[in-house]
Amino acid sequence: MNKTEYLDTLRKKLDGLPREDVLHAVSYYAEMIDDRIEDGMDEREAVADIVSPEVAAAETLRAIPLHKLFIARVKPKRALRAWEILFLVLGSPIWLSLLLAAVAVVLGVYAVLWSLILCLYAVELSLMAAGVAGAFLFVFYLADQSLPAALFVLGTGLVSAGLVFPMHVASAKATKGMVWFSKRLFLGMKSFFVRKRG
Repeated sequence: MNKTEYLDTLRKKLDGLPREDVLHAVSYYAEMIDDRIEDGMDEREAVADIVSPEVAAAETLRAIPLHKLFIARVKPKRALRAWEILFLVLGSPIWLSLLLAAVAVVLGVYAVLWSLILCLYAVELSLMAAGVAGAFLFVFYLADQSLPAALFVLGTGLVSAGLVFPMHVASAKATKGMVWFSKRLFLGMKSFFVRKRG
């Protein structure tokens, strides 16, 4: 792929983004290719040395603030006609309430997922506390000369302490997965606001 093909592909991938962001991204990657050519690479090697147009488009989309994409999406390309304004105003009790309900449901599900992760950490903390309490109560029951009770609480404390590490691994993986999901969700929201033309 040569420089022109690369930049044309990038422009197509960025179609729908605000014009100034497309121009900025295209000039940035064109300059990147030119720098490599100046360093002695031929044009195809320079293009192969940088990220693919798909990755470049994803990086550009990630860098644009969500509010800018939202404004570009909802800003009308022409003046609204009187009947369109009337339709928007009269229909607002329906479409606005449905939109708010959808946003509330999505935010509620998202909050529940993070709450479940917090619950995992709470269970981990409880297991740690049970391990410490088992050791403390073992000494207490042993001093009271109740060997069966002392062995029971010691065993319970050891089992609890033994479950802390697997619980920590599960909590860490769940957190990592949720962070990954959050990034993908945010990028998906940004992609939703990209207006595809033609």
